[in-house]
Amino acid sequence: MDKKISGILLSAGKSERMGEMKALLPIKDKVVIEKLILEYLFAPIEELVIVLGFNAKKLQPFIESLFDSKKLRIVINEDYEKGMFSSIIKGVETAKYDDVLLGLVDQPLINKDIITTLINAYDSSHIVIPSYKGIGGHPVIFPRFVKEAILSKEFSTLKEVFDHFKDKILYVEAGIEVTLDMDTKEDYEKILNYLDGGIL
Repeated sequence: MDKKISGILLSAGKSERMGEMKALLPIKDKVVIEKLILEYLFAPIEELVIVLGFNAKKLQPFIESLFDSKKLRIVINEDYEKGMFSSIIKGVETAKYDDVLLGLVDQPLINKDIITTLINAYDSSHIVIPSYKGIGGHPVIFPRFVKEAILSKEFSTLKEVFDHFKDKILYVEAGIEVTLDMDTKEDYEKILNYLDGGIL
């Protein structure tokens, strides 16, 4: 099956618990959003839609100064104050293809190999969620019927959508990276420590 998948990367929040912009935190020799964009662009997706919001005026020119790819599009969620689901809606309604890969800027350890593993397991009829030792993570892939459910405005969170289609979920075992996100400075320090070969 020829899988044409739209990637969506969310980076619209205020990063209030972090106290500074997550997207521009340094990670190795890059910053978080730069590293993630590279990983997503090198993965087997047809396009990457980046959803910005609170810090769009700073992030958009920064991203555009680094990348000149026809696969990359930036959209602004003016309703970012309404929470993450509003950004999901914005990304999903912008996506060109029925099959969607949804990722978060909170997870700087996601790489093209993880994304490829998920895409290889995907069959356009199930929701694919990566997991590590029974804990679900991101990014997730979902087909057209989930895309339509998100756009129907009948649900207010992604969890509600996935609970509605729980019999259509396929969990794929992946590395610990799919469960590591960074909401706080402590989370960020743990991720840096992990990258340096430390123990979580």
